Amino acid sequence: MKNKFLILLISIGISLPVFNGLAQQNTQHSDHLRSYRFGDTDMDIYKLGEKLYYNKVKLPAEPISEDKTKVQSIYLRAMCKGIPESVKKRIGKAKFAGRLDDEQLNALKYYLTIRFKQKYGQ
Repeated sequence: MKNKFLILLISIGISLPVFNGLAQQNTQHSDHLRSYRFGDTDMDIYKLGEKLYYNKVKLPAEPISEDKTKVQSIYLRAMCKGIPESVKKRIGKAKFAGRLDDEQLNALKYYLTIRFKQKYGQ
């Protein structure tokens, strides 16, 4: 009986580091997947859109041109369909229309698409 108990303790002692190593390996793998959900370029676009959404990007005081103001106000109005009212206030036409360049507008569109699971322009 003592021999069986001793063999059990030894086998647990040998297998414990193996199980620990597997547990740490699974944790590292899930952290890797969590931090890299998007490709690098997609993540850059997403982060720019997020900064625009939270007003962390300084925009020009005056609109760039009248044509851009008209086009972007239509585009922003279309983007506001199907999203919550609080979000519509954040991306108001008066605040963004005519002040965004094409890259910023596409980044804002991409952020809203991912964040609110909406499809714009399709």
